[in-house]
Amino acid sequence: KKKRSAGSDIHLSGLSYINANYKFIVRPGGDYKLQLLDPNLPLDINDVVRVAVKQNDYHCPICMGDDFVAPRMTRCGHIFCYPCLLSMFDNVKHDKTKTSIGNMHNPSIFCPLCSEVIKEKFVLLPVLIEPFDGSTPKVEPETDVNLSLMHRGSSKIYSQPVSNFYQFKGFKGSIPWISKSCTPLNYKQYSPYVSNTRLMMCDSEFIKACFQKEIDDLMTQKLLDHEMYGDPGIFYDIAASN
Repeated sequence: KKKRSAGSDIHLSGLSYINANYKFIVRPGGDYKLQLLDPNLPLDINDVVRVAVKQNDYHCPICMGDDFVAPRMTRCGHIFCYPCLLSMFDNVKHDKTKTSIGNMHNPSIFCPLCSEVIKEKFVLLPVLIEPFDGSTPKVEPETDVNLSLMHRGSSKIYSQPVSNFYQFKGFKGSIPWISKSCTPLNYKQYSPYVSNTRLMMCDSEFIKACFQKEIDDLMTQKLLDHEMYGDPGIFYDIAASN
């Protein structure tokens, strides 16, 4: 994985790669002073509530489903359905020919996309797929595009449209909050400052709402798989219990 700079290539991997490519919803009460001074410093994964990923052409590389079910990000930066990962680890435990890259107590698999070793006991980062904003027109060749003039205060990493200050709505803090009573599906619509930040904080109710949505999605997919394939849905139940 590379991040190109003038005259050289910077090779990023692990948390450094994830930090450079995604936004983060972080828990309140964490110490983010270093990240506010240098955004290139990865966050403590214990402070990350969700990795925010734009809805795009991402597909789980295991099931190739159109929508992720309880998505989780591995330390190599790739996203999988949580039940798919649980299923793969279970297959390794019961396949003696695959135990050469791990052991029965901490089995390992190779990432299907980059061949990075993923161990079952590695921390998986919960992912929030940001809903696609259909109101944003697709940029086409030879068409006019309206751009916003941005402002970033001295010693700040948060940038915001200059128009915010004309309307006396300029954000004066460092890390914006997701508005109370928002859900994982509408938080960008009702939280005025989160669209322009790479770090955002949330309260405990939003954290619960994220997990509840995952449980609902897991149970819905379990029912569909049972009706279509007769799958008992063991890994959906394990994912929901975790």
